[in-house]
Amino acid sequence: MFETLKISLKKRLLIFLPVGFFSGLPLLLTAATLGTWLADLGVNKTTIGLFALVGLPYALKFIWAPIVDASIFGYVSRRVGRRRSWIILMQVLICINIFLIANIDPIESTYYLALLAITLAFFSATNDVAIDAWRIELHKKDELGLGAAMYVTGYRLSLLVSGAGALFLADIYSWKLSFIILASLYPIGIFIICICGLKETQQKDQNDKVSYRNIFSYRVIEPFADFMQKNNWVFILLFIALFKWGDALLGVLSQPFMLEIGFTKSEIAAISKLYGLVATLLGLFIGGFIISKLGIIRSLFIAGILQLLSNLVFIVLALEGDSIILLTLTITIENLAGGIGTAAFIAYLSSLCNINFSAFQYALLSSFMAFSRTWLSAPAGWIIDNLNWVNYFKLLGMENINNPEWVGFFIITALFCIPAIIFIYYIKESKV
Repeated sequence: MFETLKISLKKRLLIFLPVGFFSGLPLLLTAATLGTWLADLGVNKTTIGLFALVGLPYALKFIWAPIVDASIFGYVSRRVGRRRSWIILMQVLICINIFLIANIDPIESTYYLALLAITLAFFSATNDVAIDAWRIELHKKDELGLGAAMYVTGYRLSLLVSGAGALFLADIYSWKLSFIILASLYPIGIFIICICGLKETQQKDQNDKVSYRNIFSYRVIEPFADFMQKNNWVFILLFIALFKWGDALLGVLSQPFMLEIGFTKSEIAAISKLYGLVATLLGLFIGGFIISKLGIIRSLFIAGILQLLSNLVFIVLALEGDSIILLTLTITIENLAGGIGTAAFIAYLSSLCNINFSAFQYALLSSFMAFSRTWLSAPAGWIIDNLNWVNYFKLLGMENINNPEWVGFFIITALFCIPAIIFIYYIKESKV
């Protein structure tokens, strides 16, 4: 125990607590927080749903990762380090980008906001590539677990700040000040990176001297070709793309929904973000336990059913309105199910990777996972705005229900959980 504590206090491990924090800040800013801001200003749900597409760089970052792997800054790379030079540059650009977002009118400049959000996601994804490489290269074999723990802890803390923190600030002051304060944090992160004093291994990387085509072939094509040797690999990819589909659809508009039925931004921050994080962590722990007892495939089936049921719970909240008790119950069930699902899903993705291509295959599979979070979740707002849910429910003799458009939407998100559950039957035949 004391030896573990001693190791964890080493500078090359502690540095990744703030590094993880500044890595995670932009994620919610380009997703749920940005959607809540738009909803608060009265932007239509179709537009809010389409803003899910700004997360595409996170799904496609493997394409330009080989460029980040190269030393392109000459003297700066030799003095500061290849990884740190990329990290510092990206965090400077992230800081500037958030300031620009804070100082525009989303109503009058919606397209400009979308461009800035996509750019922010690109800088953030590139920053993640450099950080992951630096972390893996810097840590000794017996430090990888603790290093990852430090990084994830910092990352989770940043989600609280960019989620709950941003909502609290927006509720008390303004959205503009909320984004400015978040941007103002980045000079601290840049300063820490600059003074940390951790030298990188200045190894000669052969990839610096070969063409991007060759790097792309080795790091993308070959790992994917290896993956295609698996039985039912097409069904596996379909399952990966669809497993979080219903969850992603709901996630795009869950906070705008809470605002619309009468909850304040502070209430959403306290229950959905703070309390929701605790429920998610508990779900992750429970998911790990279920996997150890039942195996990955059975755990995926249980998680799929739980995710479907958790989406249906939102119907009760839509029918009853702004009940704090019901909101707490709904968030508890949703985040517990989400945590269990995430644990089982990540375990499954990891089990699919060939040890010779583990990093790149995981990146590629993760891009399919992000498919539902971006492309497939974009129509969420259109589903509410353009389908005549009032008439549908009249046909069922339910014309007097509250929030029919939201009730119909949550039914659809639950139905979209079903295809992935069906695909589990086919992927169980694959060697995992």
